[in-house]
Amino acid sequence: MLSEPSRFDNSNTVVIGSNTDETAVLDGFTITAGYLIVFPSMGSSNPSGGAGMYISSGSPTVANCIFTGNATLGYGGGMISIAGSHPTLDNCTFTRNYAGGGGGISNWQSSKGGNPTLIDCMFDDNYASGDGGGMYNRMSNLKLADCIFSENAGGSGGGIYSEDNSSLIVTNCTFSNNIAKSVFGGGICNENANELILTNCTFSRNTATHDGGGIFNRRSSSTLTNCIFSENIAGSKSIPIVHPSSSEKGGGLYLFGDTTLIKCTFHNNWASEGGGVYYFQGVLIVTGCVFAGNSSKNYGGGMYNYDNMPDLTITDCTFAGNSAEWGGGIFNRWASQLRMSNCTFTGNIASYGNALSSDPSFTTLPGRIELTNCILWNGNNTSFDPNPDGSTIAIAYSDVQGGWPGEGNTDVDPCFANPGYWADADDPNIAVEPNDPNAVWIDGDYHLKSQAGRWDPGSQSWVQDDVMSPCIDAGDPNSPIGNEPFPNGGIINMGAYGGTVEASKSYFGKPVCETIIAGDINGDCKVDFDDLMILMIHWLQDYTPQD
Repeated sequence: MLSEPSRFDNSNTVVIGSNTDETAVLDGFTITAGYLIVFPSMGSSNPSGGAGMYISSGSPTVANCIFTGNATLGYGGGMISIAGSHPTLDNCTFTRNYAGGGGGISNWQSSKGGNPTLIDCMFDDNYASGDGGGMYNRMSNLKLADCIFSENAGGSGGGIYSEDNSSLIVTNCTFSNNIAKSVFGGGICNENANELILTNCTFSRNTATHDGGGIFNRRSSSTLTNCIFSENIAGSKSIPIVHPSSSEKGGGLYLFGDTTLIKCTFHNNWASEGGGVYYFQGVLIVTGCVFAGNSSKNYGGGMYNYDNMPDLTITDCTFAGNSAEWGGGIFNRWASQLRMSNCTFTGNIASYGNALSSDPSFTTLPGRIELTNCILWNGNNTSFDPNPDGSTIAIAYSDVQGGWPGEGNTDVDPCFANPGYWADADDPNIAVEPNDPNAVWIDGDYHLKSQAGRWDPGSQSWVQDDVMSPCIDAGDPNSPIGNEPFPNGGIINMGAYGGTVEASKSYFGKPVCETIIAGDINGDCKVDFDDLMILMIHWLQDYTPQD
């Protein structure tokens, strides 16, 4: 501990790596018990810190080293990297280090910039009295690959705190059980930075006292691809929310800035607003994501969309078993624009609007919700709330349980491969009502049954069913079929897999045609007027991607 009497005559800094290049190598050492009593100097371009290792204008390679038990009241308990340093760390461990900011490492690069690279490193049980339990990053272009952040704690950014024109590129990393003990971002807090790019990362069981249990991202553009957010919490489930404006937001993810989410999963996250995702402002594009079993005390079990004047565009996404008071799947607030295509809503619950809800508190600022090629099958006929703010709700070519006016809409069982259900937490084989206090969501498979072929994620193969979903080839005839496999009927399927490589195949009452015939657009093994009609619908349409 920092207060241990035996520390007072220890080295202020154990190792110095300043003014070095990549030929300087530190390999296989344990750096421990550094003790530097200085105080953070926020106005300085070169802050004090680095009890374990200090690097200024250096680019050493540090490999197979352990940094443990180092402490400073400044920045970087284990290491500090400043003034345009470009160190490379490979297979290093930072554990039980302490600092005022950046318990494990602080990258403070000032106006000279810096490009630290960390590969296969572990940050475990580090602590910062200020921000960045595992790491603090300022004006630095930081790259992380195959790293683990576990059980670190800081004010904001239990795992990482990054700010001030930094870029953070993170690949194949895991953030678990980290805590933002006073403010934002249990796993990562990213503020006023250039960009946040995450690929194949996992955030599980992280906690923020306020917003962003998994990630808090504010005033920074971000792109997240193939990331998983599971069981993260914003706030405390045991503390009653007195007023919505003071509530905790974004159990999995809090976003303020232009963002793209691609094939991400949000599962069993919790917040008082936006259990899976809370989105504040900017342009948000969500593609191929799954929101399942997330919950909110107030608004938006799966997602909360706040004051998003540009379109929020959601495509090929699934919202299943999410719960809230308003908007089990999505809550859309304050003149926000929500545009959805090929999405599936099922098993979501709320007092108002199982699938979707608009805002009851701003009746003078109605929003707009548009759905095309979607399935809303929530187990009852109350997918929407009474639309208290007068939002425009336009639905077309969708399967809405209980029915909804609009071209191409239907009200039929979509025939999911294996629907999810609410079960007893102590025995998942016992189905219970969603309002049961011991209920948990058991997720399912929402591919559409097909006699011609349905993709089975478990076996990673195509299987054939004895029934055919009525949602196959039932989407908007003017929508491009995208990557649907042959035979695809020439018309897009409804639901989350329509237009994708996992779209269920079309069936024409006979074995699937194995021969591709020129002019056979729908794949029924013959060229006829059905093919001509499909061709005419799309005649002269230009599907060239727009910049």
